[in-house]
Amino acid sequence: MQLTGKTVLITGGTAGIGVALARVLKGRSVKVLVCGRDRERLEALAREGFFTIRADVGTDEGRAAILDAVARSEFLDCRAPQGALYAFPGVDTQRLPGFDDEAFALDLLEREQIILVPGSSFNIPARNRFRVTLLPEGEGGARSGAG
Repeated sequence: MQLTGKTVLITGGTAGIGVALARVLKGRSVKVLVCGRDRERLEALAREGFFTIRADVGTDEGRAAILDAVARSEFLDCRAPQGALYAFPGVDTQRLPGFDDEAFALDLLEREQIILVPGSSFNIPARNRFRVTLLPEGEGGARSGAG
């Protein structure tokens, strides 16, 4: 999948894997909207040329702020989820030695247009976990990342 010219929203994008992924994607000519809670980090990312929004996705207000920012963007489209299921699976590194959650997430995004949050972005030492979010499809299907 070619991401050049596309727009990606990264939540938790001010530190760890989030900011690393944002920088990698920006380096590949992808428009990146970074969402996070830390004002100073967001201001620093804005100086690097990122579009930023200060919001906490763990709150109703934060999720509403993200949806509002997406609605104002000429590049993004998003359907508000009506419910979600979260899972935090881990890969058995005995069976798949060398598995790296960051590389896996970026490869899946590029090849299949599926976004996973690597477990290392949750400040855990292991690099074999990732978060999967399943959103209800709703009428007309869920869309995000229109470029």
